Amino acid sequence: MLIDIHTHIDDGMYNEDHYRVINSVDFDDFDNILELSKNNEYVFSALGIHPWYADKLEKDKLEEYVKNNEFAYIGETGLDYGAKACLGQEDVFMFHIELANKYNRPVMLHCYNASNQMYEMIKDTVKVPFLLHKYSDDINLIEKFVELGAYFSYPSRGLVEQIKKTPMERILSETDGKMYDVLKSVTYISETLGIEFEEVKKQIWKNSKNLLTLSNFKE
Repeated sequence: MLIDIHTHIDDGMYNEDHYRVINSVDFDDFDNILELSKNNEYVFSALGIHPWYADKLEKDKLEEYVKNNEFAYIGETGLDYGAKACLGQEDVFMFHIELANKYNRPVMLHCYNASNQMYEMIKDTVKVPFLLHKYSDDINLIEKFVELGAYFSYPSRGLVEQIKKTPMERILSETDGKMYDVLKSVTYISETLGIEFEEVKKQIWKNSKNLLTLSNFKE
């Protein structure tokens, strides 16, 4: 079975050809994602505020959603020091980490031009497994993030150095949206590493189950 570990809500059909974790970017996504995950066993939910929208965080509201939805992951959250950088995102990010620790939820992270800052912020605080999705930052920090419990997901293009640096037991496949096919992501990872497709697919499936500890899977 294939799994898209990081995607977003869209108008597409959520059929049984693969599993997917649908990440929110702000509160407007929450109810729709939760409804999809409730009605489709191949859809898992992640609740969080993307760093682009950090100014929309309402702490009590987010915690209430997390507390009341015991099978929801936390995300997408993180740090982004690109053109859309939002003031106060560091505090928002750390609040998500606090919730993840408190409720024992794996957390889905966005990291853009921020890997050193992120590592310093979580190295002594994060207590749960976490995903760095479409990781494009410093390859020299990959091993350090792995020591903290990190997994890394990659799409169907680019990021060759990051893919090659990531231990196979920590690699996952993603699309980050409906324009891409997760099968192409797995194929691309396989070709980049020079490892047979079926071997990569099997390892990604195993890795996914290790990260997504709240979910029930069909083989």
